[in-house]
Amino acid sequence: MSKKHKSAHKYNRINLGTKDKPRWVYACALLDCSHYQLHARLLVNKLSICWKCLKEFRLDAEVIGRHPRTRPTCLECRGGIVPVEIKKENEKLEDAMEMLLALRGDLE
Repeated sequence: MSKKHKSAHKYNRINLGTKDKPRWVYACALLDCSHYQLHARLLVNKLSICWKCLKEFRLDAEVIGRHPRTRPTCLECRGGIVPVEIKKENEKLEDAMEMLLALRGDLE
């Protein structure tokens, strides 16, 4: 019985073909892992490790789509748009800070 790999992979886009006839695959760069994926579209929503910050993230179509990256990075490291939920939470925190600062000013 084989052991399943339950954690994220650290994908690296490599050419297994030739310069004239490339065959691009995504292979895991972790030392103890031999996982690879021939079809990039099957990697959408799979866990990967960011090459910049080393945090786990889900691969999206932007990373492996029309202009695929050799070493996939998370949305934050790419400087992309932060999801709406995070923006809403940040706004709530900013409002709470303003209220605390206002209260603190009243106390002084």
